[in-house]
Amino acid sequence: MQRAKAKVDDAGYGAAMDGRIDDQLARGTKEFELLYLSLNPEGLAKATNKFRVDESTSTLYFNGFDAKVYPGDMTKLEAEGVKLKDVVALANSAPLRKDFKNTAEFAAATTAHIDKIRQGLKPFHKAHQEAYSAMISAMDIPIKTSGFPAPKLDVATSVEESAQLRFFRPTDKITIQEATTMLANPSVDSPRWVHKTYYNKNKNQSYNAYVAVDFSGNKTKSDNLPLRRVQGTMYFDPEKKIGDFNLPEMNNPSRRSEIMRDLLAGKEVKLQTPSPMYPEILMSLNANMATYHVKNLHGKALGHKEFRTKEANDRLASRISYVDEKGKVTPPKNQPKSGQRQPRAAASDEEGARKNKNHRQAAGNSTRVVKKSGQKAGQKVRP
Repeated sequence: MQRAKAKVDDAGYGAAMDGRIDDQLARGTKEFELLYLSLNPEGLAKATNKFRVDESTSTLYFNGFDAKVYPGDMTKLEAEGVKLKDVVALANSAPLRKDFKNTAEFAAATTAHIDKIRQGLKPFHKAHQEAYSAMISAMDIPIKTSGFPAPKLDVATSVEESAQLRFFRPTDKITIQEATTMLANPSVDSPRWVHKTYYNKNKNQSYNAYVAVDFSGNKTKSDNLPLRRVQGTMYFDPEKKIGDFNLPEMNNPSRRSEIMRDLLAGKEVKLQTPSPMYPEILMSLNANMATYHVKNLHGKALGHKEFRTKEANDRLASRISYVDEKGKVTPPKNQPKSGQRQPRAAASDEEGARKNKNHRQAAGNSTRVVKKSGQKAGQKVRP
């Protein structure tokens, strides 16, 4: 049981479910699910945690959790009067029932609290109904639920259509907070990458990896969305790479530490720049291309040149060959002589990296060639 609880703790729940697990075991339940709600600015997550008791070995297994995430800025809903935080807090604390003398007293207090929350609701979206359903299911006792408003779906803001579902095993080492972040942006080209540290079987050696959900439409044999993995800092060092960008906030050590922590957790961070056209941008990890996603505040992808330091632009420009209108090639400044080995170069920016077939090519074994004018499309040019 303690090993199972440790895995639950690793999944980001802490001791929040300890009392609920003990309660189910005291009832003699052999297989059970515990519901948990998680709320952050990127969306509402409903996690169904699955447990099984093996009587032959007297072992409790935590098999993992189904994370169903409703993407959307939940802070806006709260600004409109939606007390989702109260719903979440009640749903996760209700099953403990330690502050009430009996079930009837608990049910009465809970029903009164639900009515108070209900009165504060303005738009009643599917996400709110899911929160209520999760809360009621988590209580494990019958309570009065009459008087609830019927769910009304606003087509323009429907969260049900954009909900993402995936099962995470304990061995994935993905927490409920990370699962929410990864599923809140179901993009094929720019998924959210989370930095993870794993250990070998003997736990005496660690290694790093970046993990994202694959939204390309492929499914595993168990009808689950697969995970994409990219090896760690030997290939991509986020701390070093972000030094290429001109970001004033990174000059503050405490702010820099906070930014890097959020980026490695897969979050999309709003940052200030000296650019008059884009004084604020959104950045997130792009581990597959060994760089960062850079977007405007409306989510449109931007090139990197405008936001890089002059030194970084000069360094990356020195790796580019140019072709004039007559087809003459000007080699890069650091082009090696014939017979010399070509030095490895990191991907210059997201646009250049995207042209490569895979992340090994994105790391750059060859020099980029940029046409000035007159070069025919598809014509190969060698420096």
